Amino acid sequence: MARSFLSLVLALVASFAAGGLVVQLIAQAVRGDEVYIVAFFWLPVAVALCLIVLGLAGAISGTVGGIDRAALALAGLAAAVSIALFVWSLASGGTASLPREAPLIAAFVAPTWMVILTQWWFLRRHRARVAAEGAR
Repeated sequence: MARSFLSLVLALVASFAAGGLVVQLIAQAVRGDEVYIVAFFWLPVAVALCLIVLGLAGAISGTVGGIDRAALALAGLAAAVSIALFVWSLASGGTASLPREAPLIAAFVAPTWMVILTQWWFLRRHRARVAAEGAR
């Protein structure tokens, strides 16, 4: 039980740091203004939601495959949202708005993918270790 909690805490901290780094790099690369603050506010929400989904998937399924499927579903959802945001940007402002809005959309989606990847790695590794110890 303590190892599971520690794995969740490590996944939380590492994914928050990784996602924050990605947002920071994107915002600095495009010399982002105050609009990018919203992307920084999205990060804790994404970290919490992904940790809940992946943690529950690992606890309920008890297998590495359950975590894999949950991470794949979250990544697919993030991809669908990014496509929807690009389509919305094109519909509202045409191609003239893309140079300004594409990096902002990336500042939401890329950190979310990094959060999913980081948490998946930590929780999958933990679940595989628990399964290996149970097989002994």
